[in-house]
Amino acid sequence: MISINNIENIKIIAHRGASNIAPENTLKAFQKAIDLKADYIEFDVHNRTEL
Repeated sequence: MISINNIENIKIIAHRGASNIAPENTLKAFQKAIDLKADYIEFDVHNRTEL
């Protein structure tokens, strides 16, 4: 349960950057998350091999 007494422990995680403002998983979305003071940014990483 979240109470006003421990609100300083809440962390803001920007899922795929600020994906509600900019296209998700883009540098623009990550920069916007930083601008908005997100504590963490979560993003997807894919391993691709060229044939």
